[in-house]
Amino acid sequence: MMKNKTLFYGILTIAVLVITGIGLLVHQNKFITTEEITNFEECAAAGNPVMQSYPPRCKTADGKTFTQGLPAWKTDGITMMRIPETGNLACFGCGATECRDPIPTLEVVEETEEQHCTATFEIEK
Repeated sequence: MMKNKTLFYGILTIAVLVITGIGLLVHQNKFITTEEITNFEECAAAGNPVMQSYPPRCKTADGKTFTQGLPAWKTDGITMMRIPETGNLACFGCGATECRDPIPTLEVVEETEEQHCTATFEIEK
């Protein structure tokens, strides 16, 4: 009877040590992984949650947050607009060296990678 108790406690002790060791390895591996993450793309690729924000942000398990970089044409303060009477497009806003005010009746056109305003108020196609 005494041998059975000793054997049981021995096996229980080994099981607790193995589970603790595995937990420490998993925790250490997560810590190393998040330490190596340096940008939004790496954060998202590692399977971390990406927030539904603009611009999108990704948060690591240790609380670091990375923001997705946006192309310059999305953040340059220049907006593409359509002239309703002609359908022509033009660029308005404040660039690095000048500002162009739009006419109030112009319609904002969503810029895309294929067609957007440049810093010189030209439409790149």
